[in-house]
Amino acid sequence: MNFLIKKLLEPKGMEYLSITKDLMIEDMSYGVKRFADLADTVEIGQDCRLGYPELIGMENMLMQILWGGSSSLELKGISRTNQKQPLYIDLYILGGQEQPNLINHNLLIFFEDVTDRMLLEQSLAQRSHEAALLLSSLTATKDYLQKIVTAIADALIVVTKSGAIKTINPAAQELFGYREDELINQPISLITSSHIFPDTYPQTIEVNCQKKDTSILTVAFSCSIIQTEVAGIDDLVYIGRDMTEQLQIQENLNLARTKAEEASQTKSLFLANMSHEIRTPMNGVLGLTELLAGTTLEPVQREFIEGIRTSGRNLLTIINEILDLSKLEAGQVQAEEYEFDLRNCVEDVVDLLAPLAHGKNLELTCMINPNLPISIWGDRAKLGQILTNFLSNAIKFTAVGEIIVLVEPDLETGINFSVIDQGIGISAETINKLFTPFTQADNSTTRKYGGTGLGLAICKQLTQLMDGKIGVESKVGEGSRFWVSLPYDTNHADSDHQSQEFRFSGQTLLVVDSHTTTRWLVSTYAQSWGFNVAEASNKEEALDFLATHPAPDLVITELALANIPELNHLPVIIVTRTNPEDTQLAIARNSDSYFLPKPLRLTRLLKSIENALYDHLPTQSRVNPPSTPSPKILNILLAEDNIINQKVASTLLKNLGHTVEIADNGAEVLKLLSNNSYDIILMDCQMPVLDGFATTAQIRQQEASAGMRTIIIAVTANAMKEDKEQCLASGMDDYLSKPFYKTEIEAMLKKWAKS
Repeated sequence: MNFLIKKLLEPKGMEYLSITKDLMIEDMSYGVKRFADLADTVEIGQDCRLGYPELIGMENMLMQILWGGSSSLELKGISRTNQKQPLYIDLYILGGQEQPNLINHNLLIFFEDVTDRMLLEQSLAQRSHEAALLLSSLTATKDYLQKIVTAIADALIVVTKSGAIKTINPAAQELFGYREDELINQPISLITSSHIFPDTYPQTIEVNCQKKDTSILTVAFSCSIIQTEVAGIDDLVYIGRDMTEQLQIQENLNLARTKAEEASQTKSLFLANMSHEIRTPMNGVLGLTELLAGTTLEPVQREFIEGIRTSGRNLLTIINEILDLSKLEAGQVQAEEYEFDLRNCVEDVVDLLAPLAHGKNLELTCMINPNLPISIWGDRAKLGQILTNFLSNAIKFTAVGEIIVLVEPDLETGINFSVIDQGIGISAETINKLFTPFTQADNSTTRKYGGTGLGLAICKQLTQLMDGKIGVESKVGEGSRFWVSLPYDTNHADSDHQSQEFRFSGQTLLVVDSHTTTRWLVSTYAQSWGFNVAEASNKEEALDFLATHPAPDLVITELALANIPELNHLPVIIVTRTNPEDTQLAIARNSDSYFLPKPLRLTRLLKSIENALYDHLPTQSRVNPPSTPSPKILNILLAEDNIINQKVASTLLKNLGHTVEIADNGAEVLKLLSNNSYDIILMDCQMPVLDGFATTAQIRQQEASAGMRTIIIAVTANAMKEDKEQCLASGMDDYLSKPFYKTEIEAMLKKWAKS
């Protein structure tokens, strides 16, 4: 290659090839290989197409250039993909005819690195495309936002910081009665005051605005600031809604709510007064009836007394249900949270209603899963009220068969309580309205069985109050299952299942009972305590077991199967119903056996088993149980102005072994206290001269200086929750509503006698 060509190409960074008519490389510059697709093939004497494949297929055109048919050829933007970095080149091909003095009829191919130019062109093209897309997107966004502004049902106003209106939507024009051109660039004060500018954003304000026709309306504006990147341009946007009609509606609602609250308060006050007025004589009726029942009566007389007592209790139930429903509907009832004994709560309800069930010759069974905790947190009173209603209904609507109270874990809620009966059942169409106030299964049921139809409605509201679920499953003629699931925490460590699990491990228990549920109940509890349990449903099965197995350590049997000679010399527990005739007959026939009344309570069952096994031990192996202390005799002051109630309460207290002194009013109470001391004061709240609250306040004031405190228990016919709270807040220690029964006053006195 001519030295001059090399000098010309070197400053431009270009390289060259000189090729013959056969396309063989005859000469080349030093750096030309870096432009090749395959650098190793670029050598003098080699075919140029091996290193530069873009020349393949161009042979005719190259020959035309070589022989002067074409002057030159340019190939631009050739890309090399085998490079680590992008490489773009341009090719310039010249024929020998154009340079007769340089090369004799050879082709010259010049290579120029144009990577920077190509990358710049690509970048410019990409940015141009992106700009076009951005412009299109901005245009579409602007159109979309304009459609949104136009479609917004609320008034939209955009103003500058100086208060000039820039934009309004059709809703704003309609709200204020102006055309767009009448408001644009006008001050916002044209339609509202300067108070529309709050100190901070975003914020919601309510202001009075003036329409074009000068009428006033109240508008609620949501205010925000539109911050832009352009210095000094921070507009404000207001979205407003006419609140005039809504404010009028709210005012009407407030007025209606006030009237409703006044009516509810009047109704509650009326019901509370009626409850007090009814409970006061009811206390005398039921109290005197209970006292009379404790005397010697002819059978017919006792039957009449029981009728009076039952009717009185039914009347009291109706009063309580009406009062409860009223309080629930008025929102005056709240769920409480305290620790209580789960088993005692459920079994107390079952024990309370057991005489009614046994009086109808019904089997009543209570089964509480042994794995459930003993103590739980919740509202025992409301749970007891629900279970009492369920069980009362089951007894009422079941003529023959059995009733089961079942308590077991609920994986979704916590604990499920079910009352299952074999009564008349309920139709599917009636179930849906069963929890509605004043509703029963049908009119004939209402006439036959009685009742207010409030019980289940109250149960539903109590359940909702405790965040639980309530329901019923039933078939006509087959019975019903009423259930309630409450969110009690069952993950406590106080379940005694583990502590009792191996208590009787290795000992054998034979359960002889014709009633399947009783056998299941006893077996379940006994197995959880470690017993090996065998069951027999009749005398023959029992004898077969005794003949083929070693003698059991203990036998639990019903009364009808107790007289089996083979049971002699074995510890035996006889299960009887709660009626006195069964118990007396059992004791007469089986004086050496233990007796366990139905329905079976877990604690009673466990204690009976312990006693039976203990008494069967040799004398030298026994450990004497601790003696039970005698009940404490209390000196009680009864503050009561009603003569009948004085007689009832004083007689009940004396029958319990206590001494009683009576005061007709609060003034007499203070007089007696000045000369005497009492263990407990039973204080009526409504008395002449000085009521129970004022009397208690004076007693506490006097005791504060003396450093002592007398137990004061409110005994009142006021049965509302707030009445109890008022009693406790006034300084009284406890509360007992009238009418009360002997068992209730006895339990209350035992509770406070300990302190």
